[in-house]
Amino acid sequence: MMYYALKSALLLTLLYGGFSALLSRETFHRFNRMLLLGILVLSMVLPAVHITIPVEQKTQKTLTLPFPSVMEDSEYTQEQYSTNGVITPLPRKEWQRESLESLKSLDLQTIYIIGLFVAFVCFVRRGVLLARSLRGGLRLRDEQGNTIVVKGGTLPPFSFMHWIAINVSDYEQHRRSILTHEQAHARLGHSWDLLLLEMVQVVQWFNPFAWLLGRELKAIHEYEADEAVICQGIDAKQYQQLLVIKAVGNRLQLLANTLNHGSLKKRINMMQQQKSNRWRMLRAAFVIPVATLAVIAFAKPEIKTNEVQQTVLNESKPLVEYKTHEKWGKGYRDYYRVNLGEGVWIESNGASHIEEQFFTYSFDNTNNAKMPRKTTMMLNGVPFDQNSLPKLTAKDLKKIEIKNAENARAANHGEPHHHARHHPRRH
Repeated sequence: MMYYALKSALLLTLLYGGFSALLSRETFHRFNRMLLLGILVLSMVLPAVHITIPVEQKTQKTLTLPFPSVMEDSEYTQEQYSTNGVITPLPRKEWQRESLESLKSLDLQTIYIIGLFVAFVCFVRRGVLLARSLRGGLRLRDEQGNTIVVKGGTLPPFSFMHWIAINVSDYEQHRRSILTHEQAHARLGHSWDLLLLEMVQVVQWFNPFAWLLGRELKAIHEYEADEAVICQGIDAKQYQQLLVIKAVGNRLQLLANTLNHGSLKKRINMMQQQKSNRWRMLRAAFVIPVATLAVIAFAKPEIKTNEVQQTVLNESKPLVEYKTHEKWGKGYRDYYRVNLGEGVWIESNGASHIEEQFFTYSFDNTNNAKMPRKTTMMLNGVPFDQNSLPKLTAKDLKKIEIKNAENARAANHGEPHHHARHHPRRH
């Protein structure tokens, strides 16, 4: 949940920053309002969209692998599994660092949840205060179907959905201006905007740009309502004087639209400002690249495994095996079978290379008149024969030298070859 909120806050910040720089001073209020609502919706929806991008990754499939036991008194405390199936021990220091990072992440998540709970409680409290403010009073119905609640005292006028609250003094002296203003709020559905805004602000309670966007959206609500009042033929100067009078009154912290909300100077300037060129609406196109980049950034890579099968040399397997009178092509031969691990330096009749993966080489050692022995091998510079096979392990083997290997051949072919490097048997 916390990571979703962070991604949502980042996207909202980027989108609102673009709006503030390009469009906040323009007079097409309906368009700006729709754009801000779109930013709120995108900031909540896009981080929740799970899009996967295929990423090809080569992994090794391990067939055989020896693994030494982990002793209780060693420096390792737990095991870690890598992507290729090989088990590697995790050092105690690494394990402790990961545990500390997990603890820090848990602390941040706890703080976020506490803040989320407090923000939700504040939202509920504002809703309760709003409900209490609409209780009692004289109830009237206007021609638009709104319920007008006329109450005593100094309650500042406000509206929520199709309820309009106004005190007796304002109803008697400024009824037309105030009701026209609040009816515009109800007709344009500004209360739905505020509910969406409250939801975003609860989730992003830590994001100052969410609150700045809320202030901008509420100001646009007032610009729209002020414009509706002027369009009804009400004198602009008298209406502005009313705003000045109401600006010094009490402000209700309610989930509602209030007449004295927002900066009075900005509202009066906006009423007197010349209409913006509608071609400037094209500036809103900045949302497209920002949203696209956000989708790509939030996408989850789907790893498509291109599996490369590789046999890992088992150290329990003999390094050199000697086979007597076994099937070799169409006949029978005596031969050596050498199990070579990766990284072994191989020299064969002047040519040399480093082996890149596990191989099995077979070398003919038949000693008779028709097929005299012609293969000589040394492991780590030490020669051997069938009576004295080397005691080396796979880890100890660094270099193999093959001389006069005309009769050496790969274990999976039936005919002898002139070089031992030809057609090795891979696992």
